[in-house]
Amino acid sequence: MYSLWQVCPSAVNANCNTIAGNPKTINYMLNRTTDGSTWTLNSSATGIVVATANSTQPNPKFGTVNALLGGVNHAAVDPATGDLYYVYGNRDASGNNRLAIRRVFDNGSGGVTIGSESFVVAGTVQAALPSVAVTDDGVVGVFYRGSTCERTRIHERLRDYYRPVADSIDVGSARTLGDLSPLIEQYFHTVRAEHYEVALLLFNVEERERPGGVKRLGSAESL
Repeated sequence: MYSLWQVCPSAVNANCNTIAGNPKTINYMLNRTTDGSTWTLNSSATGIVVATANSTQPNPKFGTVNALLGGVNHAAVDPATGDLYYVYGNRDASGNNRLAIRRVFDNGSGGVTIGSESFVVAGTVQAALPSVAVTDDGVVGVFYRGSTCERTRIHERLRDYYRPVADSIDVGSARTLGDLSPLIEQYFHTVRAEHYEVALLLFNVEERERPGGVKRLGSAESL
């Protein structure tokens, strides 16, 4: 069983002594017990530092509503390999509070090795409150909250995810609303990303190439 937490060392960064001081230098910690009572990792009873990074805590509030008193780290174990994936907050040089991830794996001597850092999302983002999970076949997924500036990027990614399947749908032969679900999702996320001209173009192309498709799409009760 693992335990993770954060420490703001005032000896390293004076901002740790005040609520208003930013950025704060955060040590993201990890410890482990194999018997439920004794905690030690890499021969340290107090745990190890997985990463050190800057973070904006607690003010100004993330997205104007969340003070992030912690709340920027989470971990999950790969059920097949035992590797641990540790996600944590990392404020970049431009002041964006991003999320990074590291793989922590067995070193063959009873301890662990900390892997290299990768950002969860590329580009300029504001992200926090992560939740990471690992599937049985080793796929790592990270859920997180983004501020308003990240909302468009999320909808663009979801639009691109549904596009290949949506393009292959034969609207004329669809019998249920579920048959049209990828197409509906593509339109929805295009609109929510505020790409209105593209959304209109999608509708126009759909109607030209597959006559009646748009009307059918908007008539769920007829399906």
